[in-house]
Amino acid sequence: MYNDNVRNRIIEISKKHESLQNLLQMLSREAIIYYCACNSEKSPVKVMLNKNEYTVIATSKEVLTEAKQYLDINNIIEIDAISIIRSILRTENKGAIINLGDESQLILDTDMLKLLYREIVVMDLYMKGGAYVIQNDKDYLLVEAKGKKLFNIVLTEDDGKELKELLNQKGNVIFKCWKEILPYFVATKCVALIYNFSKKDMVYVGEPYLGWLYDSPFQ
Repeated sequence: MYNDNVRNRIIEISKKHESLQNLLQMLSREAIIYYCACNSEKSPVKVMLNKNEYTVIATSKEVLTEAKQYLDINNIIEIDAISIIRSILRTENKGAIINLGDESQLILDTDMLKLLYREIVVMDLYMKGGAYVIQNDKDYLLVEAKGKKLFNIVLTEDDGKELKELLNQKGNVIFKCWKEILPYFVATKCVALIYNFSKKDMVYVGEPYLGWLYDSPFQ
């Protein structure tokens, strides 16, 4: 028996035929770290499935080691969920396979991976109690897409500086709590927060998440 609570929860959810949303929310809360196999070139190991390439990640070293019959494992690295999924989404891969060859195996195509990524990002934003924004005087940076206003947010100051340069904007990159961000969001009639604007891992965060973020006790 593996000492891997996330693996066991995946199996449990599958056997109970619970919804995809329950599965993704569980992973966003409990699978904070993933294990990634690297080849001799120090790149994440990928496998072909139905002529599509998937990156292999695992919820424990034990499960990943058991997959060695399918993989060229030169090294195993530990990486946080946001970093590895962001990296996968920014490649041309079809998606990710979690726990390859195990009873708990999950195949997540790009669309499903984006749904998981949003849940993980929202959980991180909740735990941080706010986000980095670009502020110019009393205004925050907004963008428009299809006539709808979106409020730009990022998770780190460096990401904010990169976004500021990309959009050629003035102002300061500053951390703001949700009780400062969301009243402005409502007043300017935004429809969603937008994380990592213009990137392949761009995420929209709207209802029902906004009320939950506003009530975060970590601000």
